[in-house]
Amino acid sequence: MVNDLVGLGKIAESIEKGTREIRQLSYDFLSPSVKEAGQLIADRIKFNRISNAVQAMKEALELIRSAGIQQIPVNLKTFMPLIEFCSLEEDQDMVSKWAGLLASAATGGMVLPSFVRILSDLSPDEARILDYIKTHSKKIDVIPNPGVEKEELQNAMGLPEQEYGVRLLNLLRLRLIEQVSTDANLWRPGYGDWGAGGQVGLTALGEAFITASRGPSMKSTA
Repeated sequence: MVNDLVGLGKIAESIEKGTREIRQLSYDFLSPSVKEAGQLIADRIKFNRISNAVQAMKEALELIRSAGIQQIPVNLKTFMPLIEFCSLEEDQDMVSKWAGLLASAATGGMVLPSFVRILSDLSPDEARILDYIKTHSKKIDVIPNPGVEKEELQNAMGLPEQEYGVRLLNLLRLRLIEQVSTDANLWRPGYGDWGAGGQVGLTALGEAFITASRGPSMKSTA
C-alpha cells in the first residue's frame, strides 16, 4: 500500500513538472497578454505526450538562435493547434518538422494557419516524399517546372506500388504536388501506373510549406 502511494506520488510529480515546463516554454513564444494560455495548453495535452511538445519548442528555440533572427510572438491561432498536434506525434523526424514550423512562425516566416493542418495530415513517408522531390527536382527538356521521375521516386521511397500511389494521392489532395509531365499518360484520380510515365513536382503551396517546416535560414551577415 505504501509503495503504491509512493508510485502515485512520483507520477503526479512528473506530470506537474511536465506541465510547468511546457507552460514556461510556451511563454517564450507568446506575447505577455496571452501568457495565461500556457496553462490552457498544458491542460489539453496528455501527460505522456508532453515530451514531444517540449522537444519541439526547444528545437525551435535552437533553430531561431542558430539563424540569428529576432524572435516575435506567434499568433495563438497558429501556436495552439501546432503544439497540440505535435504532442500527438510518434515519429521524431516529424517532431522536428513541427519545430521548424514553429521556428518559422516565431521569426516572421510565411506560416499560414493551414500549414498546421497540412502537417498533421502527413505521414512520415509522405514527408519523405516531399523532401525527396524538393532535393532532387530538376528541369527536364522543355518542361517549365522542375520535377522528379515517378519511377525514380518510388524506388527511392521503397514503397509498394499501391501504397506509393495512395501517398501521392494524399499529397495531390493537399495541393502540395502536381504532375509536371505526363509522357502522354494522363494523371488519373486512382491508383493508376504510378511507377512510370511522367514526373511530379512541387506546387507553389508545396514549396512554401516545405520552406516553413524547415525553419528560418541563417541571417545573412553581408
